[in-house]
Amino acid sequence: MRATKASYLVQEGIAYHEKLEIADICKMTKFNLIIDQSTDISVSQVLAVVVRYFDVEKCDVVDNLLDTFC
Repeated sequence: MRATKASYLVQEGIAYHEKLEIADICKMTKFNLIIDQSTDISVSQVLAVVVRYFDVEKCDVVDNLLDTFC
């Protein structure tokens, strides 16, 4: 599998379904959004959006990456 196909499968397949699961969890529980912007070596800015919530099954606070924007 080439890099472009692998990237597409991760972004449009796995990541899409993970976002839906996180959205469903956030509908049922209280959550916080953590937003962070940084600049990498190639001087492109990246904005990361993280969701923090309490997972009842794990009995622990969980941080999940919701999305990144360039």
